[in-house]
Amino acid sequence: SPLFAHGSATPYVKVLKIDNRYLDIEPADNDRSTENIFYFNWNGSEYFSLNSGIYKIGKTLEKVFNAHSVIIALHIDKQNKLWIGLLNKGLIRMEDPSFKHQNSVDELSEKSVTGILQDEEQGYWVTTLDKGIYYFPNFAVKQFKLPSNSKITTVNKTSNFLITSDFSGLI
Repeated sequence: SPLFAHGSATPYVKVLKIDNRYLDIEPADNDRSTENIFYFNWNGSEYFSLNSGIYKIGKTLEKVFNAHSVIIALHIDKQNKLWIGLLNKGLIRMEDPSFKHQNSVDELSEKSVTGILQDEEQGYWVTTLDKGIYYFPNFAVKQFKLPSNSKITTVNKTSNFLITSDFSGLI
């Protein structure tokens, strides 16, 4: 659907037009620009983001999420998860439209995420404003750093844990 927003003599966005519907927006202090406005459908509902807020579109507008920074990228992946790229605050993944179940990506926590793409092998490519491109083959696999002289000799698993041991016997 086409999306149109406009304000008045002040820099605030006040009205949103979607198709032939006009919806009033209650201006917030940080809603001064239409640079970062995105429209998307998710689980059969319409949404838009304006700066740090996400609004559900119905007969009225309902603010359903407020990020801790300006939203500069949005992507819905093949598993129907919503990815939100933030200015200087990384990447958030929303599990469902309740906007209550979210995860963040620690490796990107202080970066400005400008794009998210899921490839055919289910890996994620994430672009940043000034720190390059990151590739994550699987977010379910957590990386951990080993001491620099580690000589890993075995790896085993339980139902909940991965267990490694090194040459010195450290588990």
